[in-house]
Amino acid sequence: MRRLLLTLLFCSAAALACPGGACGKGSSGYSASPLGTLHYALKIMELHGDPQIRLALQSYRSRVAAIPRGLETDAFKNGAFDRDMFLQKSVGTQRAEAQADLFEQVYAALDVPQRRELHRLMAAHQYYLSLTGSQAASCAPGSCPSKPGCGSAPSRNCP
Repeated sequence: MRRLLLTLLFCSAAALACPGGACGKGSSGYSASPLGTLHYALKIMELHGDPQIRLALQSYRSRVAAIPRGLETDAFKNGAFDRDMFLQKSVGTQRAEAQADLFEQVYAALDVPQRRELHRLMAAHQYYLSLTGSQAASCAPGSCPSKPGCGSAPSRNCP
């Protein structure tokens, strides 16, 4: 039950973090998703070539590809709705479980200093994406391009 609650919390946090599907790749070239952040950190740490890491990533991709798409109808039987079955078989829950397994496998392949470095890089990447996302919003058409992160030359309408 605890794992289910943690999974639901993770899924809802991910949904709220990206309203309207507006999130994508940041200016770093890596997406703001947990997997994009992990790839960013692994590249900086030069761990993509590690056999255990490659196997964990390949296992994750295979597992996500095997998740059936669409609505799970087994939860709607005999005129009743089975909430637990619906949540257990939902695409979001299965994807979150696959991500959790990926992180467990990656952490198992790393020693303690590497785990600390991975955490530091992932946190830094998420922080950077949050900064660039807020700057991108302030760089809307008609805004001043001399604002930090917007551009270099001020327009006639900018102070």
